[in-house]
Amino acid sequence: MPFCGAVLLLFVDPPRAIQLVVIISTALSFVALPGLWRAIALGLLLRLGLGSLAGLPLGLLAFRYADPVVVRVLVGATILAFARCSDGGGDVVWANSPVRSA
Repeated sequence: MPFCGAVLLLFVDPPRAIQLVVIISTALSFVALPGLWRAIALGLLLRLGLGSLAGLPLGLLAFRYADPVVVRVLVGATILAFARCSDGGGDVVWANSPVRSA
């Protein structure tokens, strides 16, 4: 989904791109949910949900006053950073477990 958001940011304003990414992401989650229902750890899901609700007002406030160019640069830098972590450039630690590149 990050790639989709980056492409949308090239063609539309950040508020519209974020709306579209949220809609697409939600739809994909609803499609995938029935097959993954048994694998969901409800305790972790609750913590994730509470953390998301706590950070939402701050994120909305920051986004409201952010410059669209700055938003595009930050999204691009984030995508590049994640791409660098996943391109086989070394050891990456995700969720306290080392992942070795092939």
